[in-house]
Amino acid sequence: MDMAHNESIPEMTEAISARLVAQWEGWKNQDPAPNNAIIADDFNSFSPDGSRHVGRPTALAVGEVWVKRNGQWLIRAFSGTQIK
Repeated sequence: MDMAHNESIPEMTEAISARLVAQWEGWKNQDPAPNNAIIADDFNSFSPDGSRHVGRPTALAVGEVWVKRNGQWLIRAFSGTQIK
C-alpha cells in the first residue's frame, strides 16, 4: 500500500488521534479553535436532509453514539444540527 509521505499506519493513527482528542476537548470546553484548526479550506459536509455544504461549517450541535464491540470502540451514529 502506498502511504502519503511514507508515514506508517501507527504514525498516522497517532497524529489523527491527537487531533481528534483536541477537537473533542475543545467542544467540551466550548472552544472552537481546535476544531477549526483541523478543517481544510475545501471541507465538504452533508446535512441530514442530504444537502452538500462546501467550506467551513456553520455552528452545529453534534451528537455521536459509540459502542464497544469485540474490545474496540466504534462510532455507531452521528447527528449534526445547525444552531439558529
